[in-house]
Amino acid sequence: MNLLPEQSNGLFVRTAIAAAIATAFSGCFNPEDEPPEDCRAGQFRTPGALICTPAAPGYFVANPGATAQTPAPVGTFINVAGASAASNCPVGTFQNSEAQTACQLAPIGTFVDAPGASASTDCPVGTYTETLGSTACIDEPVGGMCPAGQYSADDSCTSAIPGYYVPNQGATAQESAPVGTFVPNAGATAPTLCSPGTFNSFEAQSACTLAPINTFVAVAGASAATHCPSGTYTETVGSSSCIDEPTGALECPIGRYNPNAGDTCLASEPGYFVSSTGATEQTPANPGQFVAIAGASAPQDCAIGTFSDMSAQTQCTLAPINTFVSSTGASAATTCPSGMYTETTGSSSCINEPVSTPCNPGSFENTNGSCEQAAPGYFVPSAGATESFPAPSGTFVNAAGATSATLCNPGTYATLTAQTSCQIAPAGSFVSQMGASVATDCAIGTFSPVQGSSACQTVPAGKFTDTPGATSALECPLGKFSNINGASTCQSAPMGQFVGTAGSTESTECQVGSFSGIIGASACTLAPVNTFVNSTGATAAEPCPSGYFTDTVGSSACQNELL
Repeated sequence: MNLLPEQSNGLFVRTAIAAAIATAFSGCFNPEDEPPEDCRAGQFRTPGALICTPAAPGYFVANPGATAQTPAPVGTFINVAGASAASNCPVGTFQNSEAQTACQLAPIGTFVDAPGASASTDCPVGTYTETLGSTACIDEPVGGMCPAGQYSADDSCTSAIPGYYVPNQGATAQESAPVGTFVPNAGATAPTLCSPGTFNSFEAQSACTLAPINTFVAVAGASAATHCPSGTYTETVGSSSCIDEPTGALECPIGRYNPNAGDTCLASEPGYFVSSTGATEQTPANPGQFVAIAGASAPQDCAIGTFSDMSAQTQCTLAPINTFVSSTGASAATTCPSGMYTETTGSSSCINEPVSTPCNPGSFENTNGSCEQAAPGYFVPSAGATESFPAPSGTFVNAAGATSATLCNPGTYATLTAQTSCQIAPAGSFVSQMGASVATDCAIGTFSPVQGSSACQTVPAGKFTDTPGATSALECPLGKFSNINGASTCQSAPMGQFVGTAGSTESTECQVGSFSGIIGASACTLAPVNTFVNSTGATAAEPCPSGYFTDTVGSSACQNELL
């Protein structure tokens, strides 16, 4: 029988996608030989397994052919998967436990002066350190005065905490960072100005706030953001200037479109693209093409071994067993000629059938010498197998006779192997990618109210979440507000202002005749009899002058007693 053009000497050309699938589900599997080849350094295979597993972070495999991974010793760390050796902790850090992915900074008052340390060393008497991660101690100042960055407390020197600083030696207290500045680290001797695009409205802050959308901060050291003038706007948070709004209908860049001649550009959806500026609609990817991400400016051709038979697709389909795709951009797979077959999905060519036919892919030869279908949760990727293989974590097999496992979709995951379905991410968590083995809790400032989320929602202004894994956003209570999205806490109404409604995005100044002398007020206090308040935002009432009076609460002026 004549071979196809892609074949030579009975071998067949495997595509990059087919090779990737074989690696993902078969480790070092070699369909021609038994047993499989040894795993390389950085990988291991447990006895009886077919798959080569990369060493997990915190572990390594030094030599090929290993059957287990080795934990990183004390004094070392490994922060990537598939490592063949551990790295020594650098000077200034240490690690006192095995199998760790990072090293610990030497605490203040201790040091580490050599790499690979399993513990930090206390500073000798008369010496100290000012910061975490020190490699040596320094002499205490003559006369026992604390150095700049520290202050005296209970006859000992204490480092200023983040948000505070100590500018001079001999201090007995730390100073709070003024508005418009921040101090990110302990032991600071001076605050840092907030950079353009950021601001700080409060003292003693360890970070600055990004200017919200449609506001800007043009100079360093700002205590508030400025709203963009009429006719201008900003597209992102943290802007240092505003840009002019377009005249008339917005002309969108490539990858975005304006469907209603309005003032908003929409990113093209996965499966669609926008290839020119000023578009009013998105274009679906043609059969034989795909678009995997939002905001694309062009589609991609399906790779060799894959095809797409419909428009607007986000991924291509692997050529099924006994079919092939030999060119890019295919809209269909081709059935193998008579007497030929393929062993895996995603093939670019077919091979000759063997003289004696082994069990087909999806089945294996059992102990009785007969072919048995792989059970749900298991698969057999190639012909001639004598066992089936469990679906790896992050995948599932929901039917008997499978030749491959299917990746769990975003919003679902599979922690265990040999699963017949994926678990739905609980409310308060998300799974953003295919093939996940765990769901991730929503971060503070975000939430997910439903199961099966692929992303968490940002908390809107007026609300907050202060714990990971939130299923809903909490309204700011009375007396507090939040004017930013993604808040983890609410701000208290300053003196002279109040917040009388839960879920508020701003505080309100007390009106004339009333005042608030406390932080976090939910209502203002009316000026008592014989006092008055004649301006908004007052923090106290003023007594009436001699010869004047008021006979009611909430007065904005006093009356003459003689009238």
